[in-house]
Amino acid sequence: MQVLLVAGTILALPILVPLLVIHSGWMALVVAAPMGLAGGLADAAGIDLIIRSCPKGFEGSVFAGVSGLAAIVGQSSNLLGTSLFERYLKFPWLSR
Repeated sequence: MQVLLVAGTILALPILVPLLVIHSGWMALVVAAPMGLAGGLADAAGIDLIIRSCPKGFEGSVFAGVSGLAAIVGQSSNLLGTSLFERYLKFPWLSR
């Protein structure tokens, strides 16, 4: 389990770096697969750690709580990102 956690963390650290090389739709497709694999491995390691850390019999409750919290954090991130984008980064070519 420790190997999965360390590998997932190390692979997830540079996960956004490939976004710097995207200049076309084709490059976005090529870069999406490794980014998704690295993010999935990091998520699996984190969820495995959470499930192993909870008491026996509460795995379902803990997983439901973590999933709900992840949904809330994800939507809050979308809201914050949208407000920052609208306020500071107005790209006219995106509104076509």
